[in-house]
Amino acid sequence: MDLEARSLQPSAKALCLSKLREYKSDLNQLKKDFKRVSSPYANQSTCEELMEPGMADVHAMPESLHYCCPSRNQLIRWEISSVVEILSQQRQTLLYAHTKGLNDAIDKSKKVLTAMSRRIRRNKWIVGL
Repeated sequence: MDLEARSLQPSAKALCLSKLREYKSDLNQLKKDFKRVSSPYANQSTCEELMEPGMADVHAMPESLHYCCPSRNQLIRWEISSVVEILSQQRQTLLYAHTKGLNDAIDKSKKVLTAMSRRIRRNKWIVGL
């Protein structure tokens, strides 16, 4: 386009070259914004800066961040699912330990009560004789 604009007549040449410079600067700015948002260190505020007013409100439009930083959201979802899985495993472990602890305590109390009743019967026999 630059070559085409330079080959035009002088009256149209100036107008086309000025528009071409504007387009190039817009393109460079968009490339910078894309690199900034697509970098692994992009955060929510970076994404919100590029959104139109009103779209940056995460509560009003939760997909704005998803649109802006999909890889970051995917990483967050993966972390959340792994944390939920770990918590579920820990819950099962605690329930098993609690149930096992209760069963052990019940077994010990049964043994103690059985031993006490045997001693009582034995003592009754001894006193009776």
